[in-house]
Amino acid sequence: NCCPSPAQRHARQGNHQMHIAAVGIAASWGFRSQHPQIMDPKFPILITQAILPSPLAHTRTLLPGGATWHPLLLTALLAALALISTPRLLRLARNEACLRRLPIPPTPSWLLGHLSDFAHPQHHLRLFDWATQLGPVYSLRLLTSRLVVLSDPRAAAAALRLGGGAEKPDIVYHVGNMFNSECGEPNMVSARTASPLWRAVRKGTAPAFSASSLRQGFPELRPVLRALHAVLASHATDGAPLDVADLMLRASFDAVGHLGFHHAYCSVEAYGGSPSMHANAIMRAFEAMMHEVPKRSANPFRRYARWDRSVREANAATRVFQAEMRALLRGLRAADLPPYSLGSLLLSTLDPSTKGPLSEARLLSELSNMFVAGADTTGNTLAWALYLVSLHPGVEARVEEELKGLGLCGPGAKELEVGDLGRLRWLSAVVKETLRIMPVSAEGTAVEFDRDTDILGYRIPAGTLIWIPFFIMHRSSGLWDRPEVFDPERWLTPECEHVEGQPGQALRFCPFSQGTRSCAGQAMAEMNYRAILASIWGRFTFTAVDESAVPLETVLRSGVIRLTLQPDHGIHMKCTRRV
Repeated sequence: NCCPSPAQRHARQGNHQMHIAAVGIAASWGFRSQHPQIMDPKFPILITQAILPSPLAHTRTLLPGGATWHPLLLTALLAALALISTPRLLRLARNEACLRRLPIPPTPSWLLGHLSDFAHPQHHLRLFDWATQLGPVYSLRLLTSRLVVLSDPRAAAAALRLGGGAEKPDIVYHVGNMFNSECGEPNMVSARTASPLWRAVRKGTAPAFSASSLRQGFPELRPVLRALHAVLASHATDGAPLDVADLMLRASFDAVGHLGFHHAYCSVEAYGGSPSMHANAIMRAFEAMMHEVPKRSANPFRRYARWDRSVREANAATRVFQAEMRALLRGLRAADLPPYSLGSLLLSTLDPSTKGPLSEARLLSELSNMFVAGADTTGNTLAWALYLVSLHPGVEARVEEELKGLGLCGPGAKELEVGDLGRLRWLSAVVKETLRIMPVSAEGTAVEFDRDTDILGYRIPAGTLIWIPFFIMHRSSGLWDRPEVFDPERWLTPECEHVEGQPGQALRFCPFSQGTRSCAGQAMAEMNYRAILASIWGRFTFTAVDESAVPLETVLRSGVIRLTLQPDHGIHMKCTRRV
C-alpha cells in the first residue's frame, strides 16, 4: 500500500517539523555571533517552539511565561533571519564553487564527506596516498566544510610567511586548549599570531632557548641521563625487554621538567614501578590525554559522551594533569629560579593589556603546552631513532665510531659535556633522518587567510582551512631520492633540507615548522635528542623483540596519530651493554 497511514503521516510530519526546528536552531547560532544586538539567548528555543505546533492554539504558540507568538511576528523574524543569512549563504556558495575546482579523492559518505578518513588513526597515510594520486594540492570535505591539503614546499613556505595574511584557525587548536587549560586558554602554539599576548609570550620566553641559556642549563640534564643508565643497566643484566617508547617519553618529560622549570618528576626512576607512584600516575594521565586529543578533534561532541568509559577516563586524566600543572605553578612562584630558565621568564612576562603578570589560566596553558609540545614529540623521536638504528647495523657502527672518537663509548666512557654535542655530526644526521622518515609532527600545521589567495593556480577563498602535513613533504618521491630508505648519509650534504636547486629558500624538511610560527623550543629539543642518544648509545646497544621485530617496510606504515606520530603498541627492545 503506497498510501501512508494517519500514524505514518503524523510521524513524518513530526520528523519534518523537528528537522525545520533543528535548522532554525543551527541557523540562529550561525549568525548570532555576528549580530548579537538582535539575538536573545533564548532565541533558538523560541524559534523551535514557534515552529512546532502548539496543542493549545492554532494561530498562536505558547512561550515561556505565558506569552504568545503571533504568526505575523514569526514571519517577520524568519524573513529577517533569511535576509541576514543570505550574504553568508551566497558566500558559502561562492566558496564551494571555487573549492570544487580542486582535485578531491572519492568521498566515502555523502553526509560526512571525508570525516571518517580523518578519524582514522593512520589518516596521515591516506593523505600521503591521495597526494601521490592527486598532486600537491587537493580538497577534502568534512560535513559541510571544505579544507585544502597542501604539500608543495614553495607554496607552503609562502603560506607560512610573515605578513601573508595567514592565521592559526581556532577550530583546529580549540580541542588542545581544553586539555591544557580548564577554560580553553590558548598558548604559544595555539594563539593567533595577531594577538599582542602571543607576541609578548614568544618574545618573553625566547631567551630560555638561546645557546647561552641552554649551555647554563645543561647540567640539569645529568640526573635524567643517570636515571636512564640505571634503568637500562638493570634490564641489560636480567635480559628483560623494555618499552623504549614509554621510557623515552619519560626521559623527555623529565628533561622538560629539569631544563625548563628545575623540577624533578623522576618518571624515569618510576619506570616499571607501582602504578600508584605519583610519577606513574602523572605519566598515565599524560598519555591518556594524548590518546584522546585526536578523537575529540574528529568528533567535537565526544567530550559529552559521559556514558563512554574511555571519555570518563580521559576527563579524569585531564583533571589529574591540570592539577599537577597547578601544583607546578605554585612551586615555581615559591622557588628561586635562575633568570635564564623558562619558568622564570614565563613568570616575568607581562600581559600587554593589563601591564601585569600573565593570568593564571594563561600560565597553566603555557606550562601544559611545554610538556605536550616538548615531551611527546621528543620522546617519540628518540624511540623511533633507537628502533630504526637497530634495523641498520651499518648506521649503528658509525654512531659507535663517532662516540669512541670523543671518548663517549664503552664502559669507561667519560661524562657527556655540552661541548661534545656540536661534534656529533653523524648522530645529528641520524636524528634528522629519523625526523624525516618518521616525523612525529606528521600532522604539520594549519592556517587560514583573511583574504582570497592563489595557491598553485587555484583561487582559495578567505577563511578556508589550509592543512600542511609535513609527513607528505618528508616522504614525497618528487622531493627526495629514495624517500623510503633510512639513509642518514643524505644529511652530510649541505643545504639538504631545502628543495634541490633552491638552497636557502623553500624547505622540504620542516619537522619544527617554519616561518613566524616555527617551534620556539627547537634548540632545546635538538640538545635533548643528541644528549640522550649519545649518552645511551655510548653504553648500550638495542635489539627489537617480539612483535616489534619487523622489516623497515612494515615500520614505515606502522605509526598512528595520537597528536604525534607514534608506535601503536610501544616499541619493545632488549638492551645489551657495550664492551
